Amino acid sequence: KICTGSTTPREGTQPLYYITCGVNNTYVGDETYNFIPDVEGGILKPYICKDEPITVRPSFKLLGYFIASNCTGLNDKKYDGDFCFPLQTSANISLRNEFSSLT
Repeated sequence: KICTGSTTPREGTQPLYYITCGVNNTYVGDETYNFIPDVEGGILKPYICKDEPITVRPSFKLLGYFIASNCTGLNDKKYDGDFCFPLQTSANISLRNEFSSLT
């Protein structure tokens, strides 16, 4: 187990993001400015990916809320949206069966 989190904010937790910039730049963590270019004149440009063409924009996925110090091992990991099966379908089926038995 690497770290445990929640889908809702809780005391002592921070949002954890999966950020991509271009094809090969990925990051998991709470630092939303991870891929910004060098700061010029004190201006942060989080909408630009460092070392990428100006048209490449970062993509952010909110993974949940975690105690940041427990998740440092995730920084170099990659997110796989197809890893888990969606639970919604099976939940809908069981709810439908419960409701039909009530009528």
